[in-house]
Amino acid sequence: MAYNRKNHLLKVIEVQELYNKHKRDWNTHAGVYREFIQPVYFISIGTLNNYLATPAKAELKKLEAKEAQ
Repeated sequence: MAYNRKNHLLKVIEVQELYNKHKRDWNTHAGVYREFIQPVYFISIGTLNNYLATPAKAELKKLEAKEAQ
């Protein structure tokens, strides 16, 4: 189960980085979703919102520390 969680967190981090890379003052949240996120990851805008609200890097560090024990 931890293996699947780790892969999920890595995907969330990828989506967050892609979103932050393309989010500018002139580009809207929905615009970034339509142009860059949805064609690659096939997720809904609600899922994108959940991904953006997830502290994935912190959770990944906790998971890796737990696995190292």
